[in-house]
Amino acid sequence: YPAIVLSSICLVVAICLSGINMITAPIISERADALAAGAKAEVLPGASGFTDITADHEFPASVPEAHSADIGFVFRSVGKGRNGDIVLMVGVSLDGKITGTKVISEGESKGYKEKVYNITVGTEGGYTGMSLDTFSPVIASGATMTSNGFADAVKSALQAYVIALGGSVDLRTPEQILQDNCNLALGTEGKTFEKWFAVEAIDGIDAVYQSDIGRVYLIGESFVGINADGTVATSDASEENKALASAADAVIGASKITEIAKPEGVSSAVKNIYVTESGNYVFDLEGYGYKYESNWEFVGVKEGEMNIKLSISADGKIIDIITVSHEETNGYGSACASEEYYAQYRGAGNEDIAVTVKTPDFHADQIPADNTDVGVIASSTFTTTGYQNAVKAAFGAFEILTASEGGNGQ
Repeated sequence: YPAIVLSSICLVVAICLSGINMITAPIISERADALAAGAKAEVLPGASGFTDITADHEFPASVPEAHSADIGFVFRSVGKGRNGDIVLMVGVSLDGKITGTKVISEGESKGYKEKVYNITVGTEGGYTGMSLDTFSPVIASGATMTSNGFADAVKSALQAYVIALGGSVDLRTPEQILQDNCNLALGTEGKTFEKWFAVEAIDGIDAVYQSDIGRVYLIGESFVGINADGTVATSDASEENKALASAADAVIGASKITEIAKPEGVSSAVKNIYVTESGNYVFDLEGYGYKYESNWEFVGVKEGEMNIKLSISADGKIIDIITVSHEETNGYGSACASEEYYAQYRGAGNEDIAVTVKTPDFHADQIPADNTDVGVIASSTFTTTGYQNAVKAAFGAFEILTASEGGNGQ
């Protein structure tokens, strides 16, 4: 009986909400359209003779509306913010420069949007004068997700401008471009490549991507494919790059790692330890950062688990690091799972890493954006501290292992 009553209540509420939405959705849409119509003149001052050109071009999916005028263009463009879509009207002059921006629809929290809109909206905002060639995101400290959503919308409008003039724009994501380059290097189509977690330090190679049929080596801006049988697949690569890729492939192919027991005194943050035949160590680590939880009954914060894999060379330098999984806040602590973050650690030794102090009066912008210490994520003190502590625990284990008899932990 209680289940039937609760189900009936839920059904009635759902029907009511659906009805309300049917009534309010057209009204909201009409208001947004009216605001957009008035915003054209605001973001492109002095323009006249607006003409809808949306149906005439294949604009990015995030640009649902476009208009031409005597002195430029106006685009309705959408970016993803912290709480949903940020819809802008963006003015672009005939020579491809931003003339103004105006928000016509959004659901961002007051504290976040004020930080961003105060420095981006209007004809004198931070984007005014930028073109696609000079585009650079305007990021407000402590409001990264809202900033990124706004930036994406502005960039899409600039891409639409190029298309409106008959030009072409590569709308692929960086990940799609990478996958396409790897397939091209191996002469394949539709294969999925994953970045190789480096357990050996290889000079001259910037990154390695692997699939079930071979590996691709990034050397500068050149992608060199090596088949599973060791033959070079990329014919137009330089002989020097072919040689570098072949030598690296031989090292990777011969590399073997063995799990070893944890010695006494190793931190509990170190879950597993492995050693390579060349004397490098690989660690499975566990760190704790910042996890935000919210529902109707509770809003709070607790420690979020981060699982990290780290390799350290025999001479005590970080070879590679990767976040296997995490529970950090999207747009803030989630930066711990990015290539830009990993790059901070590569080549660093124990002495290069200082653990950031986590103070009781924590607030969102505690770490300034210009902090360049290894492992720092601006505005994310808890994530930074948890990650750095895990890495320091690995170095502590490394020192114990290398101080043991034989120096290789075996």
